[in-house]
Amino acid sequence: MINKNFLYKGGAVTALALVIWLTGYTEVPLEPGYGYLVKDPSGEYRAVNAGEDVWLFPLIGELIGYRLGTNILRCPVELMTADGEVTLELVAEVELNSDVAPELHHFLGEDLAAGLGELADRLLTETVGDFTTSELWWGRRNEFGGFADEILTEALTDGTPGLTVGNIYIPAILEGAPEPTGERRLVILGIDALDEKLLTDFIAEGWLPNLNNLLESGYYSVLRSEAPYFSPVIWTTIATGLPPREHGLTDFTLPTPEGDRRPITTGDRLAPTYWEIVAEEGLPPITVNWYASWPAREMPVGETLTSYAWEPRFTRVYEPIIYFEKLPYRTWPEGIMEEVDTAIARRPYIGEDDYPKGWRLETVERQSGNPLVHYLTRDALTANALLHLMDTRDWRVAACYVEAADVACHLLWPAHALWWERYRGNPALVPPRTSEYLKAVAENEWDTIIRDFYVWADRLIGAVLQELEPGDVLIVLSDHGFASVYPPADTPVGGGEVQRMSYWHDATGVLIMYGAGIKQGETGAEASVYDICPTILALLGIPPAEDMPGRVLTEALEPIVAKMLKEGPLSQLVPSYGREKPRGAPELTAELSKTELERLRAIGYLQ
Repeated sequence: MINKNFLYKGGAVTALALVIWLTGYTEVPLEPGYGYLVKDPSGEYRAVNAGEDVWLFPLIGELIGYRLGTNILRCPVELMTADGEVTLELVAEVELNSDVAPELHHFLGEDLAAGLGELADRLLTETVGDFTTSELWWGRRNEFGGFADEILTEALTDGTPGLTVGNIYIPAILEGAPEPTGERRLVILGIDALDEKLLTDFIAEGWLPNLNNLLESGYYSVLRSEAPYFSPVIWTTIATGLPPREHGLTDFTLPTPEGDRRPITTGDRLAPTYWEIVAEEGLPPITVNWYASWPAREMPVGETLTSYAWEPRFTRVYEPIIYFEKLPYRTWPEGIMEEVDTAIARRPYIGEDDYPKGWRLETVERQSGNPLVHYLTRDALTANALLHLMDTRDWRVAACYVEAADVACHLLWPAHALWWERYRGNPALVPPRTSEYLKAVAENEWDTIIRDFYVWADRLIGAVLQELEPGDVLIVLSDHGFASVYPPADTPVGGGEVQRMSYWHDATGVLIMYGAGIKQGETGAEASVYDICPTILALLGIPPAEDMPGRVLTEALEPIVAKMLKEGPLSQLVPSYGREKPRGAPELTAELSKTELERLRAIGYLQ
């Protein structure tokens, strides 16, 4: 006789099993760019297809998603150095697809980042014992990172056959960093029109070893500029942290009562620059050739060599400027040019001969009248003056501005684009009326002129790196990029004028930060030209102002340094560093004003 209770219980069990079975089914999402794995009760992983119905054992089975292509794994790693314990941030780039993802999860576990951390804990312990904590903080972190890259890449590829491993690096120390010693010093290199796309291409070709080293050992991001990309306006925004309507400089020139135009001066500026702010705090700045920095303003400490420290020689036919030597406030303090010029006469740090095959610049000048060789000389004077003052003065922030790369882009961009088209296959996108001269330059395959100004800037960076001390920070930045405009478009060029341009400035400048307290090997989200001044002030321990629309780039800093700034200057913001009425300025001589206006017309900034 059949037991009804047994049937009832058996039916209930069957029904429960059926419910469990049915509820265990799930559909794999149709998510572009993602793949999925199923983790079985046995702990094994297998790839599944998008849109497929898969059964997951309730409470045990899991559906795990991952990004197809490059995945960035970040994890903390606790290690014992030669003199203490330290927690490092480790970053690894791995390429995932449906073939290798199950194997990598089997090797590292469900949480890939945590598994990578455990692997690094085991494998790096012996290696890190050869390093002190302070060496990992500054000086030898790249060396240890090289060991970590080699050891972990081998372990990951052995444990996961077919896995492609990209960079493995150590951007930051999370805990255990030594207390900072001494006072942080900043060096700022402003390179006009250092373009993100050209920089990437030239580094890939191996022409810029020092910039490549900065990218591998520092922090990099695109620096977003602001239309209409007028250099004196953007460099003043960078220096003050304020928009043009607030700092007062909105163009290359201003109208005169007589109906002409005159070059802008600091007498038209309405707000202080970062170097004037830090000087008032007793921290000596050095500033050389910053755009629109004449006449120099008086400061309690520090020195300024203005944009008219040296006589301009940028006209097509150079004629000496009458009474230029009597132009007031070329420097602050006044009267230091004789010492500087004597010290740098032989270009002790970097010279014109550091520009590859400089004879080409002289050929361009003879054939077209474009005075690129004089811009190179101006940049060499600027660089040597900066390095001389850094060597002979007490200072906390030292900066200079060089512009020859930008001028070369304005004068020779079609030739460069045509040459690059043949060299790499990138469409030149130059207007059909490109001059026969520029076509010939490209055809002769010696228009590496723009590239070689990048090479010269790279050598300048190398010279600056030789002068840095362990606690220093280097910032390299540009005000905008440069690109073809296709189809040609009406473009504001200065003086309220518009020209149809086929190549011009664009929004993608460059920001590179390197040194003590800066993350290493990191590429960050876009920064803004408004972020530079607040970041400079904060790194020097000075509160930014609440009326500065930018922010301090804490994402570029070691977590410990970012925390110190948040507890220090960022907790003590000041309302404003003030505004003032236009001061007026000593008048430029008629010859000097004419020279500057002619220079702007030659580049294309004025009609």
